[in-house]
Amino acid sequence: MSNKQDKPLNYQQRQSIRYVDNGDPPFIQKMKQGMGYRETTVEDKFEPETKQTKDEEKEEDDIRNLKEEDRPQVVVLNEKTDITQSEFDEEVRKKEAENDKKKIEEGKITFIKRTKRINDETVEEAAKDEIPKDKTLRLEAEQKRDDAIKKKQNKNLLSFGEEEEEDE
Repeated sequence: MSNKQDKPLNYQQRQSIRYVDNGDPPFIQKMKQGMGYRETTVEDKFEPETKQTKDEEKEEDDIRNLKEEDRPQVVVLNEKTDITQSEFDEEVRKKEAENDKKKIEEGKITFIKRTKRINDETVEEAAKDEIPKDKTLRLEAEQKRDDAIKKKQNKNLLSFGEEEEEDE
């Protein structure tokens, strides 16, 4: 260890030091190219974080995306030229069906809320029948029967309650 290395740099020596940027080493450049890395710029910082496609922008403005109560009110001034509320609802349903078909054809699978089934018989009617027609109704009917049996059995389990009822 020499004396020169231990001494602090003087003003002239400090001024002669320059930083030279040789860029990234070749192996880091290959990694960045493989990953598709792109240097960030000032413009990138001011762009919105989520870029929307043209379709998404159109869907944002679509009246079908609004809730029923948030939609504008339909006023019919001239019955020949103006559209009524029922006609509007029908058009909305048609367009939704077209969009669903289009998404299915494109391969975009969408999940639609299940519509309630209207069966010929209710759970009570299925409970009365020996062999209900629908499997789900049969299961519900069996459950109701089991619940009724359990309720009857539970009433007899507590003996001290019966004595008080008999006294009255």
